[in-house]
Amino acid sequence: MKKIFFLIAFAFVGKQSFSQIVILHVGDFQAGTDTTCVYNIDRHIIKVDEFGNTSDFCINCGDIGALNQELNDIASQGYKLVSTSSNTADPGGYAVSCLLSSNGIITTNGFTFIFAIP
Repeated sequence: MKKIFFLIAFAFVGKQSFSQIVILHVGDFQAGTDTTCVYNIDRHIIKVDEFGNTSDFCINCGDIGALNQELNDIASQGYKLVSTSSNTADPGGYAVSCLLSSNGIITTNGFTFIFAIP
């Protein structure tokens, strides 16, 4: 009985360590990366799928619905949100960890969503 328990436990841990991951990064448009984006109006979305394929597109900074649709599309494929991170700071040097500003605009801070299949 003990051997079966350890076999199942190690199989579960092994399966979790090789889970598929999708990364979605929301950031400010960088000049020269995509000609369809408008500087200071659009937000640049970079999506890396489980095979390592990268796709990028732009959404209007006020169009939270487009970002929500992209997040829902990933979640509908069976992925679960496992981590979010913001890697920028405001001019005062404090960490900024919000995706939306007080008026509902998607901030220019780099914000990353990491999804995995459990």
